[in-house]
Amino acid sequence: MLARTVLPSENPVTLAEVKTYLKIPTNITDDDELIGDLISSAVEYVEDDLGISLATEQWQYTFRAAKSIILPRPPVQSVQSVTTMDNIDVPYTYIAETDTLEFDSSLGEILKVNYTAGYITLPKDLKIALMRVIAYMYENRTVSIPAEILGAVERYRVLKI
Repeated sequence: MLARTVLPSENPVTLAEVKTYLKIPTNITDDDELIGDLISSAVEYVEDDLGISLATEQWQYTFRAAKSIILPRPPVQSVQSVTTMDNIDVPYTYIAETDTLEFDSSLGEILKVNYTAGYITLPKDLKIALMRVIAYMYENRTVSIPAEILGAVERYRVLKI
């Protein structure tokens, strides 16, 4: 089971950036609240669709231990703890290149991992894709997004097993 324990402190794009992308003058504030809501919705949509974390947030992942596991919602910034359900520390090796935890023991036990994930600086292509989603939502007043909008950032997609 995956649970977000701490939300990002800020969105990966600002209202000002989105208004510039939408070519809305900053002194026109009629739709600011709507655009703010669309930013939040678009972030959630892109994160869920691609299976990644766009901004820094904290997660707790509970699972039955195997020899290794890939942590969901990459990119992982750091692992704070790996414990049993009784809060006993479990030794592990973290492999950053693949966001993988490896275990020498604890196979079959239910474990909890607390970790921080998300981009410190959002890659430009992801930022543009996110703003394209927001623009589509704004211009069409819908949350039904055509797949081709995120086509340019497919390489970030995490395969769901």
